[in-house]
Amino acid sequence: MILLKISEADAAKRAAERRVCGDCGAIFNRVTKVPFLEGLCDTCGGKLKVRDDDKPDAVRKRLMVYRDQTEQLISYYRGNTDFFEINGAQPLETVTAQILAAVKK
Repeated sequence: MILLKISEADAAKRAAERRVCGDCGAIFNRVTKVPFLEGLCDTCGGKLKVRDDDKPDAVRKRLMVYRDQTEQLISYYRGNTDFFEINGAQPLETVTAQILAAVKK
């Protein structure tokens, strides 16, 4: 099992910055993958929007569900299987390299 660890504040911030093309579904981020033209998809020119599940109230509910239902599984997997915890707040290239190294073990 691979656990990508990230703070709730960082998770909420990432969701708040995500934008999705309403036409082709391409994903952008106002910090890490900025569209060439503000609010427009680089792929098809469609309008970018905030997904309903990325809005603040929905993110708070998603994090609550995670705490209530998913966190308890971490203890189980940590003790009963190959378990790799990776800092998900690192640069994408670093996270990818660590995941690939864990999978090869």
